[in-house]
Amino acid sequence: MRRYHSMKKNSGMKFFGFIGIMLGAVICGYMTARFIVAPLLGYETEVLKLDFPSKMTSLIEKEESEENEDNKNVVVPEASEKTYALQFGVFSSKDGAEQLQKNLEKKNIPAEIREIDQKYKVLKGSYETKEEALSALEALKDKSDIDVFITVLTE
Repeated sequence: MRRYHSMKKNSGMKFFGFIGIMLGAVICGYMTARFIVAPLLGYETEVLKLDFPSKMTSLIEKEESEENEDNKNVVVPEASEKTYALQFGVFSSKDGAEQLQKNLEKKNIPAEIREIDQKYKVLKGSYETKEEALSALEALKDKSDIDVFITVLTE
Protein backbone atom coordinates (compact mmCIF):
# COMPACT_ATOMS: atom_id res chain seq x y z
CA MET A 1 0.00 0.00 0.00
CA ARG A 2 1.02 3.47 -0.77
CA ARG A 3 0.99 6.13 1.86
CA TYR A 4 -0.17 9.60 0.99
CA HIS A 5 1.73 12.59 2.24
CA SER A 6 -0.13 15.53 3.72
CA MET A 7 -1.00 18.34 1.36
CA LYS A 8 0.41 21.03 3.67
CA LYS A 9 3.81 21.11 2.00
CA ASN A 10 2.47 21.51 -1.50
CA SER A 11 -0.57 23.80 -0.90
CA GLY A 12 1.41 27.06 -0.92
CA MET A 13 2.88 26.33 -4.32
CA LYS A 14 -0.55 25.55 -5.75
CA PHE A 15 -1.97 28.83 -4.42
CA PHE A 16 0.86 30.97 -5.83
CA GLY A 17 0.70 29.07 -9.10
CA PHE A 18 -3.02 29.82 -9.37
CA ILE A 19 -2.44 33.53 -8.59
CA GLY A 20 0.33 33.65 -11.22
CA ILE A 21 -1.90 32.11 -13.88
CA MET A 22 -4.74 34.55 -13.07
CA LEU A 23 -2.37 37.54 -13.17
CA GLY A 24 -0.99 36.38 -16.52
CA ALA A 25 -4.51 36.01 -17.93
CA VAL A 26 -5.50 39.50 -16.80
CA ILE A 27 -2.36 41.04 -18.33
CA CYS A 28 -2.85 39.18 -21.62
CA GLY A 29 -6.49 40.27 -21.73
CA TYR A 30 -5.57 43.89 -21.12
CA MET A 31 -2.82 43.88 -23.75
CA THR A 32 -5.14 42.26 -26.29
CA ALA A 33 -7.88 44.78 -25.64
CA ARG A 34 -5.45 47.74 -25.61
CA PHE A 35 -3.38 46.99 -28.70
CA ILE A 36 -5.51 44.70 -30.88
CA VAL A 37 -9.23 45.15 -30.21
CA ALA A 38 -9.22 48.93 -29.54
CA PRO A 39 -7.45 49.88 -32.81
CA LEU A 40 -9.74 47.57 -34.77
CA LEU A 41 -12.79 49.33 -33.30
CA GLY A 42 -11.29 52.76 -33.90
CA TYR A 43 -10.66 53.77 -30.30
CA GLU A 44 -7.75 56.12 -29.73
CA THR A 45 -5.31 54.36 -27.40
CA GLU A 46 -3.07 57.41 -27.00
CA VAL A 47 -5.48 58.83 -24.40
CA LEU A 48 -3.95 56.54 -21.78
CA LYS A 49 -0.62 58.42 -21.75
CA LEU A 50 0.42 60.50 -18.76
CA ASP A 51 -0.32 63.83 -20.44
CA PHE A 52 -4.05 63.18 -20.26
CA PRO A 53 -4.93 66.41 -18.35
CA SER A 54 -3.20 68.60 -20.93
CA LYS A 55 -5.03 66.85 -23.77
CA MET A 56 -8.37 67.28 -21.99
CA THR A 57 -7.64 70.98 -21.41
CA SER A 58 -6.86 71.52 -25.08
CA LEU A 59 -10.02 69.65 -26.12
CA ILE A 60 -12.16 71.74 -23.75
CA GLU A 61 -10.62 74.98 -25.00
CA LYS A 62 -11.22 73.90 -28.59
CA GLU A 63 -14.91 73.13 -27.88
CA GLU A 64 -15.37 76.47 -26.09
CA SER A 65 -13.86 78.40 -28.99
CA GLU A 66 -16.18 76.57 -31.41
CA GLU A 67 -19.19 77.40 -29.20
CA ASN A 68 -18.16 81.06 -29.02
CA GLU A 69 -17.93 81.22 -32.82
CA ASP A 70 -21.39 79.67 -33.11
CA ASN A 71 -22.87 82.09 -30.55
CA LYS A 72 -21.53 85.29 -32.15
CA ASN A 73 -24.58 85.72 -34.36
CA VAL A 74 -27.15 84.69 -31.75
CA VAL A 75 -29.36 87.48 -30.42
CA VAL A 76 -29.94 87.13 -26.69
CA PRO A 77 -33.39 88.29 -25.62
CA GLU A 78 -33.61 90.63 -22.66
CA ALA A 79 -34.18 88.98 -19.32
CA SER A 80 -37.71 89.19 -18.07
CA GLU A 81 -38.47 90.98 -14.83
CA LYS A 82 -38.10 88.79 -11.78
CA THR A 83 -40.28 89.18 -8.75
CA TYR A 84 -40.30 87.11 -5.61
CA ALA A 85 -43.26 85.80 -3.65
CA LEU A 86 -43.91 83.64 -0.62
CA GLN A 87 -45.39 80.30 -1.65
CA PHE A 88 -47.51 78.24 0.72
CA GLY A 89 -48.51 75.41 -1.60
CA VAL A 90 -49.13 74.12 -5.12
CA PHE A 91 -52.26 72.22 -6.10
CA SER A 92 -53.54 70.55 -9.24
CA SER A 93 -57.12 71.42 -8.31
CA LYS A 94 -58.48 74.82 -7.37
CA ASP A 95 -60.45 73.34 -4.45
CA GLY A 96 -57.28 72.43 -2.54
CA ALA A 97 -55.80 75.87 -3.14
CA GLU A 98 -59.00 77.57 -1.90
CA GLN A 99 -59.02 75.45 1.24
CA LEU A 100 -55.41 76.44 2.04
CA GLN A 101 -56.24 80.07 1.36
CA LYS A 102 -59.14 79.91 3.84
CA ASN A 103 -56.91 78.33 6.50
CA LEU A 104 -54.36 81.11 6.01
CA GLU A 105 -57.04 83.79 6.27
CA LYS A 106 -58.10 82.30 9.63
CA LYS A 107 -54.53 82.95 10.80
CA ASN A 108 -54.67 86.54 9.46
CA ILE A 109 -52.33 85.82 6.57
CA PRO A 110 -53.57 87.28 3.29
CA ALA A 111 -52.84 85.02 0.32
CA GLU A 112 -53.93 84.83 -3.28
CA ILE A 113 -54.31 81.99 -5.75
CA ARG A 114 -52.52 82.22 -9.09
CA GLU A 115 -52.73 79.74 -11.92
CA ILE A 116 -49.19 79.17 -13.21
CA ASP A 117 -48.28 76.33 -15.59
CA GLN A 118 -51.67 74.65 -15.11
CA LYS A 119 -51.11 74.50 -11.33
CA TYR A 120 -52.78 76.56 -8.63
CA LYS A 121 -50.23 78.25 -6.39
CA VAL A 122 -51.11 79.90 -3.09
CA LEU A 123 -48.87 82.98 -2.89
CA LYS A 124 -48.40 86.06 -0.76
CA GLY A 125 -46.93 89.33 -1.94
CA SER A 126 -44.79 90.42 -4.82
CA TYR A 127 -41.30 91.57 -3.86
CA GLU A 128 -38.79 93.28 -6.14
CA THR A 129 -35.67 91.98 -4.37
CA LYS A 130 -34.78 88.75 -2.69
CA GLU A 131 -33.88 90.60 0.51
CA GLU A 132 -37.42 91.98 0.81
CA ALA A 133 -38.83 88.49 0.36
CA LEU A 134 -36.43 87.09 2.98
CA SER A 135 -37.45 89.71 5.54
CA ALA A 136 -41.15 88.98 4.87
CA LEU A 137 -40.43 85.26 5.23
CA GLU A 138 -38.70 85.75 8.58
CA ALA A 139 -41.55 87.96 9.85
CA LEU A 140 -44.08 85.32 8.81
CA LYS A 141 -42.16 82.45 10.40
CA ASP A 142 -41.93 84.40 13.68
CA LYS A 143 -45.75 84.71 13.75
CA SER A 144 -46.64 81.11 13.00
CA ASP A 145 -45.17 77.72 12.15
CA ILE A 146 -46.45 77.49 8.58
CA ASP A 147 -44.44 75.83 5.83
CA VAL A 148 -43.55 78.57 3.38
CA PHE A 149 -40.71 79.31 1.00
CA ILE A 150 -39.63 81.95 -1.50
CA THR A 151 -40.37 81.41 -5.18
CA VAL A 152 -39.34 83.39 -8.24
CA LEU A 153 -42.07 84.71 -10.53
CA THR A 154 -41.29 85.90 -14.04
CA GLU A 155 -43.61 88.30 -15.75
